[in-house]
Amino acid sequence: RTDNLKATLDVGTMAATGSVNLADQTLNLRMVAVLNKAFSDEVGGTGVGGYLTTALSNSKGELVVPIIISGTFAKPRFAPDLGKIAQMKLENLAPTLSNPGELTSILGTILAMVLARVLGRG
Repeated sequence: RTDNLKATLDVGTMAATGSVNLADQTLNLRMVAVLNKAFSDEVGGTGVGGYLTTALSNSKGELVVPIIISGTFAKPRFAPDLGKIAQMKLENLAPTLSNPGELTSILGTILAMVLARVLGRG
């Protein structure tokens, strides 16, 4: 179980919370990937929104993609984290490369708790 797993890749950074069960090989993670501006521009930059509405852009032009990872090691499932997308759109906030797992806002924390309860996740 983790509440602050972070990874740095050539194209960006990722932060994840959740669990990876080694005994039954199941995945239950929420991840936010922040793709650097160079890579974001390469895949279409902020214009990618017309094709991929599950990606947001932050003030630095980096693409932010909230994802839910579930399933098993053999058959992982990836889905957009609609609750996180809604939260970021409502607050006009998005994490950055330097801190992919944090939305810095008291309102954001309160809204996240409300969304979790409304969506039955808390």
